[in-house]
Amino acid sequence: MPHYQSFDPKAEIIGQTALSLITNIMHDDIAGILKRHDLEQIDPAAWYPIQSVLDVLSEISEGENASSAFVSIGMAAGKLGYDSLPDAVKQMSLGDFLVLYSKHYQSRMRNGDAGWIKVEQRNERHSVIQSCIPFPDDVFYGVFYAYARLYRPAGKGFTVKYDEQLVRHDDGGEFTTLHVLIDA
Repeated sequence: MPHYQSFDPKAEIIGQTALSLITNIMHDDIAGILKRHDLEQIDPAAWYPIQSVLDVLSEISEGENASSAFVSIGMAAGKLGYDSLPDAVKQMSLGDFLVLYSKHYQSRMRNGDAGWIKVEQRNERHSVIQSCIPFPDDVFYGVFYAYARLYRPAGKGFTVKYDEQLVRHDDGGEFTTLHVLIDA
């Protein structure tokens, strides 16, 4: 199984984002892992080494239901991120928010390289997200699933899917590509 490594040993993540380890719906399944890594309590205002979070994710990757746990953590991070946004940003369209997201991601990290996220809005219903980050692909699948659910137009369905033509970062690719599509 993969072992996740920070791109920079000094890089840190804000506790508000790391709280997703505690607030996700699969928390009970990973509580022992959090305790072993001294992350069973997280201060939302404190900064934590990204590698500490990645060590937890690496251990999760060795167990059953890793993909489900990662998506759950990502969805919790997306909801926490959304809840912390100003009302004006919450009123944006999904496509406009996703374009802004790369800056939002960087604002949650500090003191080193935490990777990059690029978003291309192909049209009002289709955004393409490329990411080269130290976190598992399925965590960020969950993040973007949560944002699509929260930002989609009322009554519209949506799809978040990996680009199956490209090798994902977790599988040795240079980056991961996701497509976020809003139903017509």
